[in-house]
Amino acid sequence: MNLAQGHWRWNANTTWHYFCSMQYGAIAAGYANNDFIRYHHLRSCIYFAVGTIESLMNQEMHYHLTQQGEIEENIQGQLRKPIMKKIKDWPAIMYGRPVALPAEIVTVFDEFREIRNEITHPKLRDHAIYYVLDQSNISRLVDTVATALVTIYEAKSKPFPYWVLGWNYVGMNGNPAFPMELNNLNGFVHSLKAMGYSGIGHDLSYEQRCMSTVEHYRYLRDQLANYPEDIEPYWPRFPHKPRLTRRWWDHEFIIRNVIAARTSNPTA
Repeated sequence: MNLAQGHWRWNANTTWHYFCSMQYGAIAAGYANNDFIRYHHLRSCIYFAVGTIESLMNQEMHYHLTQQGEIEENIQGQLRKPIMKKIKDWPAIMYGRPVALPAEIVTVFDEFREIRNEITHPKLRDHAIYYVLDQSNISRLVDTVATALVTIYEAKSKPFPYWVLGWNYVGMNGNPAFPMELNNLNGFVHSLKAMGYSGIGHDLSYEQRCMSTVEHYRYLRDQLANYPEDIEPYWPRFPHKPRLTRRWWDHEFIIRNVIAARTSNPTA
């Protein structure tokens, strides 16, 4: 690739983008009104699932090798290694201690990686790939990728980002439906308080106490799955505050919600 070097953008975390694209593919496949569109979204979901994990692995290894003093040419050579080698070998190398993704995660990921390979380079003479797509447990794939990301963050002793829970922020610069990424403490912790969750506290320790392990991820995932609304409450005092929503991809839902909230709060 002959790409411009030093080109940076705000709100352009590749792993976040790919994870959200994977999630959207899974959601859209469920709403598809014909097989062609459903297969399109299933393929997209699988592509971005593989890309999500490889993106984070490459990002982490690039940082590790840079800290080791490697030159960029050598780093790029390492990043071309096969994805399964990265998953099985790199965590222990990057974090300097025995670290391994659980066997179940590796098995599920490898299964969908093979499907991705067949989609990318078709070798079958019949139409078996459509049967495979029909039988795919795509929600399991999404949760597997999320769990893998959390496991990597746990291995490096860092809190996992809120968006692995499947929720995102919308609302920026006067566009209430614009998806965006915040960090946990700038947005997520305050959103949980607004949504009525207790025990959040006002200190900066919430990430370490409640967002640092796979168990924490599963607990928050299940709590948010049972939240009765699809978006955090509207803040009349801060009408342009970004809001956390599970339907971040649904432009019409968000606009309707904002209009209804502002109508019931005319002084906001």
